Amino acid sequence: MVPPIVKTIELLSDKQLNIVQLLNDQSFNERPHLISLQKFPEKQVELIQILDDYFIDKSIIYPIYILTSVVDYPTQLSLVEDVSEVPKYYKQKNKQLNIKENLVFNKIKLKQNQLKNINQNEIRPIVDRYAYDHKIVFEHECFNNFMLEIIKGIRKKK
Repeated sequence: MVPPIVKTIELLSDKQLNIVQLLNDQSFNERPHLISLQKFPEKQVELIQILDDYFIDKSIIYPIYILTSVVDYPTQLSLVEDVSEVPKYYKQKNKQLNIKENLVFNKIKLKQNQLKNINQNEIRPIVDRYAYDHKIVFEHECFNNFMLEIIKGIRKKK
């Protein structure tokens, strides 16, 4: 696991195949990314569309920022004109961890690697059943809160 410090990716090619290959090599769920389009000022709209198509069906934890001069383009991605527009807490400097922090960091990294190695097909029914149970509990809680509001309203009228 990498600390959530923004990672800058410079596009070196404007070809869709090369961009997709570069993006496939990245791990977008480990940290926020800043993709710079500054080398291609005349093709930025096309590149934003390629990036938007690539990220349209992906579920990503951290935000993706696009460094571009075209910030009024309608897209799901965050378009920024300057690196200073990226939130400050993603631009921290790496520092050396002390021994205690390093032990915790190594445990987290090990657990994260173990989670990546889990067979998703075996766990999916368990997670789905767990989510369904929570949905039922939430619906019952909403119904109970609705009934409590009705009872409070009746008591206030008396």
